Amino acid sequence: MRNPVEARAALRRGNRSRAFETLGTFIDELLERDNMYMAKIACVEFINMMATVKCWTAAARMLDYLETSGAFGDAPVLRTSVASAARMVGHHDVGPPPRRELDDRQALAFMRDELDRLAGEA
Repeated sequence: MRNPVEARAALRRGNRSRAFETLGTFIDELLERDNMYMAKIACVEFINMMATVKCWTAAARMLDYLETSGAFGDAPVLRTSVASAARMVGHHDVGPPPRRELDDRQALAFMRDELDRLAGEA
């Protein structure tokens, strides 16, 4: 299984397409293995990546997912891991979050779709 930290390193080196591909592959593996436990970890990396590339709406959507899924209460370290990105998102008007809550599988699919879209633009 690919490590989502590899995606963060690729982004830090300026290789956006590699970062999107690496995190996308990690998400694909989670979906294939039905590993919903790690969805929250993928989400943290995704939020931080989206804040870095200024995709505020996507970052806000996944912040909302972590909030509504109870992840921040279950694992407060997740909130700490996205605190900087959350502050950046808060400085941009992304509108209210969608009314529909996502389950883990839907969140992974959302992130995968967004990464595919961004890879096409990169």
